[in-house]
Amino acid sequence: MQCSHNLENHFGDDASLDEADVLSIKEYLVKNSSDNSSKEASFKILNSMDGNDTIAITKTPYWKERHKDIEVGIFKRKSIGNISNCKACHVNFEQGLLNDKDIKIPKR
Repeated sequence: MQCSHNLENHFGDDASLDEADVLSIKEYLVKNSSDNSSKEASFKILNSMDGNDTIAITKTPYWKERHKDIEVGIFKRKSIGNISNCKACHVNFEQGLLNDKDIKIPKR
């Protein structure tokens, strides 16, 4: 599990976990991964990967294609902050719903 490597030096802090916590987190991640999702966006993201092993959704070919026409400055708006703050524009992101009709790009 790539995201749990080197936790003893996680941005300068020791974020090490005991074995039970690592197993619990791994089980959750596998259960909720795009490999096991019926959501359309998960399917499209996974199909765009073509051997790409990134763990960042913003580095996937599908994400890049879907967001290519959005000006970089929009992602820097105070209410958004950066490209990884999906829920700033995708109001139902935490429920796994990425419908175009639910996109609300903040003005500021």
